[in-house]
Amino acid sequence: MNGNIYRLKNLSFLCLLAVVLMSSCSVRNSSRILQYPKSFNTDTLKTVAIFNGQSNYSEYRIKPFDKISVTNLQDPELLGSRVLGSPGSLKASYEVDNNGEITLPGLSNIKVAGLNKQEATEKIQKLYGEALFKNPIIELTINNLSVTMLGAFKTEGNYVLANQKTDLIDLIGLAGGISEDANVKKIRIIRGDRANPELIIADLSNVNTLANPKLILQDGDVIIAERSKFSVFSKNVAPISSIASVGILILNTLLVIGNLK
Repeated sequence: MNGNIYRLKNLSFLCLLAVVLMSSCSVRNSSRILQYPKSFNTDTLKTVAIFNGQSNYSEYRIKPFDKISVTNLQDPELLGSRVLGSPGSLKASYEVDNNGEITLPGLSNIKVAGLNKQEATEKIQKLYGEALFKNPIIELTINNLSVTMLGAFKTEGNYVLANQKTDLIDLIGLAGGISEDANVKKIRIIRGDRANPELIIADLSNVNTLANPKLILQDGDVIIAERSKFSVFSKNVAPISSIASVGILILNTLLVIGNLK
């Protein structure tokens, strides 16, 4: 009888140890973001891996059906006849037609397809200066440029690129940050042609990564944050842990009964 009790005690202890180890995996291996290495330098080659890399990125050029906003910063009310957003907004929105042209107040059939943001801004500014305003200061925004964030972010979804210098850290901030169980060493960016995409893997555990120009986001990028292996493992063993806890309770009950005899 004493031998059986001794074996039950050992089994109970082993089960308890297993439960503690399984429940602590995700805690012991929590990811940390943007840590300074012991020897800090500006080398980014070891912080970003690139597969099927594209050598050059051309600045985004306006296409038919793009939606753009145009504002005269000197007097926003002059271009506010069609408002975008809440009532009283003075940022007007215009859609590029299938001929690549837009019509603005006082100007019509302005060819903007094929131009980048700066070129289109300068063209509209020049036309307004010649036709209506004295030394206008035009601000132009392309409203439909966006990226998709999936996986272990606080908030997944599509995010509009507010400007063409938005980088990965900016977007992570808009998404509310990265989940505690994310693997920050392998943040993936899928870019370009879906049939032959470029794959960028960024290690956000190293602050050097911020210097890499590949982290400036492009229209259509898909950003994926995987969950850490320990997090996935911990989630998978959670049911086993619950069963083990019940088993320990039963074993302890048997031990108590055995000691009473």
